[in-house]
Amino acid sequence: MSTTVAATQTSLSNLPAVIGSGLPATLRPTATGPDVVRLQELLLGKGFTVKTDGKYGPGTEAAVKAFQVAQGLKADGVVGGQTWLRLMAGGGQVQVPTGGGAVTGGGQVTGGGQVGGGSVASTGATKTVRRGDAGPEVMELQQLLNAKGFNVGTPDGKFGAGTVAAVQRFQQAQGMTADGVVGRRTWEALRGTSSIDNPPPPSGNRSAPRYFIFASQIGGGGVENGEISAADVRRIVSQHGSNVLVGIDTGSDYQAVVAEARSKGARLHAYVEGPGGATAGDWNVGEVERTMQRARSQGISVPSTSASTVRDQLNAGQKPEWLRQWNTQGWKGFTFAQLARLKDQGFESIEIDNMENGISNDGEPSARQRMTFFKEYAARWSRGELPRLMLKNLNEEHVRALKVEIDSGTLKREMFADFHIAEFGVGNNSAITQAGKALGIATYHARSEAETNKYRAYKAFDA
Repeated sequence: MSTTVAATQTSLSNLPAVIGSGLPATLRPTATGPDVVRLQELLLGKGFTVKTDGKYGPGTEAAVKAFQVAQGLKADGVVGGQTWLRLMAGGGQVQVPTGGGAVTGGGQVTGGGQVGGGSVASTGATKTVRRGDAGPEVMELQQLLNAKGFNVGTPDGKFGAGTVAAVQRFQQAQGMTADGVVGRRTWEALRGTSSIDNPPPPSGNRSAPRYFIFASQIGGGGVENGEISAADVRRIVSQHGSNVLVGIDTGSDYQAVVAEARSKGARLHAYVEGPGGATAGDWNVGEVERTMQRARSQGISVPSTSASTVRDQLNAGQKPEWLRQWNTQGWKGFTFAQLARLKDQGFESIEIDNMENGISNDGEPSARQRMTFFKEYAARWSRGELPRLMLKNLNEEHVRALKVEIDSGTLKREMFADFHIAEFGVGNNSAITQAGKALGIATYHARSEAETNKYRAYKAFDA
């Protein structure tokens, strides 16, 4: 026998005593250890950007307080029983047992002593929210959008322009009127079952894709002009069948293309920025802004200097300390969390741009440095955390070194996707192609510097 109560601060007040030892210890700022890592991972799962370093610092404290505000809890930054329960619960209601038990991620009571995980703690809201609104309902909306790949940044409970744009993209992908107003139908789609909520799992046992199509922008201009659309997906599937790989740039409004690919049974690939870096030899303001923002999200102290000033410094050969810290470790925490979310959304492979900036301090990384990173990636991939990794910009020496590692069993061929992207000027094309074939990997070479710089090296090509 149990009593259902709304998930409010008052109704949850006695749950820690009921659950008892099933909850981690109470955490406060300056705490360290595995429980802090667990806290940070739960916050990441709910759309908050925090560094998973096991240290309860200012960034984690700010995220905890924002979460507590959204849940109607006292925003003191102390993670006790009520906050742990809200972080772990995924349903809109909590079942309070009269005779003991535990709360699962779906908000139901089980007889055991564990608290299950969930992705977004629900306020149970059904009221219409729109631009200009604020509060816990908007916070939940932003968490749900982030969880489904419609990025709004760190949830702040304010329905601004970024949230409007994300809602409209979600509504468009769902075939709704894209008015940016979140009513009952949009709430149900966000919380309910759909192709976006439950993407088909990557098919590890399928053969290599028959075709790979990619463009960096979303639009109807054609893949040959660097744009991809849902119509392109339909055309490729009609020509080559569903065993094709559809690639998107995560910096674009890709949801409609991905929804079409899923509806046709195609496979999914994603491009991510990685450490970031210069384009055609020079940093631009947009790249600098993104890198500064992401570095701050990982707890790196970044000066308040304008992005344009930093751009000029970087292009003059000056490398600030914050960028060194970002390139050394910060980018990995951010990128690995991003890749884990993409895997959860059904992306079977990814490519990391500018990776050389994050694995070498001296320009082009050595084969040894490449293999060291691959082994670090492999540890997470083997635990099922990350998608397959597409090779990018490996010269013939690097590909041969990879074959040695795979032949020795140190690395698994299955961890790597079936294509290798080589931008213009990366090694000897013929030698790279032959080395890739020995691994069953098809290499695509950019045909000119202009093609690489315009990010059109990834056109549709037959494997």
